[in-house]
Amino acid sequence: MAPAVSPVVLVGAFCLALTGVNLSFMVVAALLPTLIEAWALSDIEAGWLGGIFFAGYIAAVPILSSLADRIDPRRIYLGSALIGMLASFGFAGLADGFWSALFWRFLAGVGLAGTYMPGLKAMSDNVPGAMRSRASGYYASVFAIGSALSFIVGGEAAAGWGWRWAFVVAGLGFGLAFLLIFLVLPRQAPDASAAPNPFDVRPVFANRSVMAYVLANFGGLFESVGLRTWLVPYLVFLLGRPGEEPAFLSPTAIAAGIAFIGVAGAVAISELGERFGVRAVLIGTAVVSFAVAIATGAAVGLDYWTVVALLVACAVLNYGRTGPTTTGALLSADPRLQGTTMGIFAFIGFAGALVGPVAFGTALEAAGGRENPAAWIWGFAAVAMGAALTAAAVAALARGRG
Repeated sequence: MAPAVSPVVLVGAFCLALTGVNLSFMVVAALLPTLIEAWALSDIEAGWLGGIFFAGYIAAVPILSSLADRIDPRRIYLGSALIGMLASFGFAGLADGFWSALFWRFLAGVGLAGTYMPGLKAMSDNVPGAMRSRASGYYASVFAIGSALSFIVGGEAAAGWGWRWAFVVAGLGFGLAFLLIFLVLPRQAPDASAAPNPFDVRPVFANRSVMAYVLANFGGLFESVGLRTWLVPYLVFLLGRPGEEPAFLSPTAIAAGIAFIGVAGAVAISELGERFGVRAVLIGTAVVSFAVAIATGAAVGLDYWTVVALLVACAVLNYGRTGPTTTGALLSADPRLQGTTMGIFAFIGFAGALVGPVAFGTALEAAGGRENPAAWIWGFAAVAMGAALTAAAVAALARGRG
């Protein structure tokens, strides 16, 4: 049995483990220009390669999160971390084209499915009730740290040793998560008070407040992952404009910096949700996010650093909604169905992460391809629809302050 640890140490370990898991999160996005060239991918194929990770996630998360209501989440977490490590090493050594790359990235998504939401439940079960709201907000907000580091891993490992080493490092991140949770998380007996059938999702769909945050999560991930997947190609396009001066930072370094700033935004917006209510903060942030995403696409002809500043604002506003959205769903859930509720929350939310990159790529291709400046306007307009969905769902369905 793992030794007893303080709640603060436990939360810190889970946040650090999540950072390790997420070294795999956007590594493909960081390497997308390289993989497009190496495997002669179309824009739509590139969008699928950026999104297939989330197909693996949504295929596994309803089962694994629901089982966390009935069996020890520790077992689910550790087994899934091993799957994620195997998948990342498999991509590094065996991916040789579009279809093999899809397989290994799908499997890596399964690894995330068994660590992210079961990890949230395990953490919440082992901290005092007064800490749960803030701890869950921080846990969700920290998600972006690993995402930011995955851009650095992708860019720097590829530059130094070749792109395959980026996936070796991502696999080591899953290994770090396994070690941390093995050491700090105590074993748990099955919860006798849990709902008799954890796979009965009807009570979850009947809960209007929960469904508000489920749809908000879909919209937020549709927007944020769609934008982040195409962030590096967008920066590469901007730098390739006639007369553009070389930047002193690489596109992957800028993408990582934007993601790190998004973490600070997520923590700040989570705190605003604690103070003013999740519902009001989510609606206001989503409305502004919609406007900024449209403006960012329309700025394709402006100065490079002006566009970068707009991309920073996009990251703060779209990723910043993650913490309060997760907190709203967790607090609205029936305690007996917490694992099942968060499974549905993650399943539908990460469906947005799957289709967001594809929607962006499809809009690009339909408007003339990524070499056409006007096409980027339509790509950003496509993912901005996620912010519109967030605002509409929370305004129509969520009750109270959240």
